[in-house]
Amino acid sequence: MNSKNVERAQEVIIRELSKLNTLEARQVLASVQDSLFKGTIGCKQESVRRLSKIESDREIYEFLLSLDLEFMPQRYVFKLCTKKFGEARMPKKSSFNRGFKKLLAKKELQN
Repeated sequence: MNSKNVERAQEVIIRELSKLNTLEARQVLASVQDSLFKGTIGCKQESVRRLSKIESDREIYEFLLSLDLEFMPQRYVFKLCTKKFGEARMPKKSSFNRGFKKLLAKKELQN
């Protein structure tokens, strides 16, 4: 590795660690050392939320938004969607429950 890169990295690290007290600096260095040892340094990934089955199927999503969800029981909406789109396209009840709550919240924000 290039020694200039190493020197620059050391300068940046020292500059940042000098802002901390000794105990905090040691904790940071120990944490970095553990991450290097485990090979996990720089592996932190941002979590990406997957679309639910309701959100990914545009037709179901638009149909649900067109209903007055505030005044309809969830069980009735689920049966109505199952009749219209079939069981293969519909999510499980627990997934539908989560999606239903999100849609209700979204409709409340729109109003």
